[in-house]
Amino acid sequence: PRGRKLLITRGYGVLATHRYVYYHCTGNRGKCPEPYTREEALTSQFARVLQDLVIPQDVLTWLQEEIVASDRSESAARGQVMARCEEDIRRLEARIETMYLDKLEGRISATFFNEKAAKWRAQQQQLLRKIDELRSATAAPLEAAIDLMALTSRSCELFLAQCHEEQRRLVGMLVE
Repeated sequence: PRGRKLLITRGYGVLATHRYVYYHCTGNRGKCPEPYTREEALTSQFARVLQDLVIPQDVLTWLQEEIVASDRSESAARGQVMARCEEDIRRLEARIETMYLDKLEGRISATFFNEKAAKWRAQQQQLLRKIDELRSATAAPLEAAIDLMALTSRSCELFLAQCHEEQRRLVGMLVE
């Protein structure tokens, strides 16, 4: 139309006094037959994709309860394994002490004692490393997992509530 100019620069177009934002293929793999896409159309399509991520509240509640139950179960199992390891360490220590007394009383040789004691001390060290691994192995923070599910479920709502600049920034990051 007369008096209107269409300038396209880096995906942005200006039509009369209104500003329109367009996205287009950069042609990285050669000339692209796809037409320019207006920001509103892309935003709408993106919102529909985000809408698919909505988790119904009853399912979200169930998932949260299962995560908490799973964490309790995992913590209990980890505690049981640690208790067994600690008991094994005490049992090995008792064997070493008993064998030391046998060595002092001459019932076993010093060589035999040294071999067995070294073997059992190595087992104790292995059990101590396992206990350290269990203590340092922390599950993902429950709050973070629950918050992530809730946030994912609200992503469409939150996306649509953002200003066009923030929506454009997010779409731009995802397109890159």
